[in-house]
Amino acid sequence: GWWALWTLATAVGYSIGLYAGFFLAHFLLGPIMAAVAVGAGVGMAQRPVLQHRLEPRRSHRWSPVDSAGWIFGCVIGTSVAFGIVLLTVQAGSVEANELGAKDLVLPLACAGVLAGYFQTRVLRRFVLESQWWIIASGVGWASSALGLALFAPLGEAIYPVFAILIAPAVAGIILGGVTGAWLVRLPLRQPDLTSPGPPPSDRSS
Repeated sequence: GWWALWTLATAVGYSIGLYAGFFLAHFLLGPIMAAVAVGAGVGMAQRPVLQHRLEPRRSHRWSPVDSAGWIFGCVIGTSVAFGIVLLTVQAGSVEANELGAKDLVLPLACAGVLAGYFQTRVLRRFVLESQWWIIASGVGWASSALGLALFAPLGEAIYPVFAILIAPAVAGIILGGVTGAWLVRLPLRQPDLTSPGPPPSDRSS
């Protein structure tokens, strides 16, 4: 159940972030704003679902810094990925209108690895072997680009608007499915029971 909820949240965050990014890109900072919006959408949608898995009792261990760190990781990763694409275009190796979804595989893989590195700073307090999340994040983001590369031509062949509306959701489902399947297999840390508590009451008669 948690894996399905994680996948759904990731797809919703990916779609809303991408649509908002394309809208905002017309007014401010162009593609970089689109990257920030996608990263923020995914990070914000995943945060409450992740907190529910790691802290089901909503204890004080999950702090606002944890939330900011998780979202920040997504934003930095996607921004760097779009930066790589822009540098590729500006270098003249390809034309901007020739870029396809398959050209995003390597940049999004880098985005996932970078985002995973920052997010591991949050996970390591709750999850054992959290370093595996860096690989999971890279594979998940790269797989989402592969999903776009395979699905976008099919959607355009059926109906162009269909590809525009559904392709981001498909990419988000792939990203959430891959990363969620990996995350549920990471062993959780047990709560620290060695911290000092209130002294026992003296009931000696």
